[in-house]
Amino acid sequence: MKALTTKLKLFNGVEIPLIGLGTYKMTDEHEVYQAIITALQNGYRHIDTAQIYGNEELIGKAIKDSGVPRKEIFLTSKIWNANHKYDAALQEIDNILKRLDTDYLDLCLVSLTNCRSKWMFPCVRNSLWSKKNSSNWG
Repeated sequence: MKALTTKLKLFNGVEIPLIGLGTYKMTDEHEVYQAIITALQNGYRHIDTAQIYGNEELIGKAIKDSGVPRKEIFLTSKIWNANHKYDAALQEIDNILKRLDTDYLDLCLVSLTNCRSKWMFPCVRNSLWSKKNSSNWG
């Protein structure tokens, strides 16, 4: 159980649980709900999801129903490629929060499977982030 409570401090001081539950390809409603409840009851405190996974609403419900205070859970989601433009990204963050029924995300990743958003090129070129620090799957 110690591994589930071990955290890594990020460069900005935020602490992220070292082990989390990824929810990619978890689409069966009962499976998703039970997996989140069971994981939280057994000490997991990091849940990773994305709009493209199609399970954010169920994850939000399971978190609420788990009895674990939201402030104890590190919640990660992602902005999909189609929403990389500034206004679309802001709207998608609002949509993510609504789907998860939460007031905040602990980490919001930008999926970069097709790096076509013009605002990203200067960031990569100027080493503001590297490929190893970006979300490159999906």
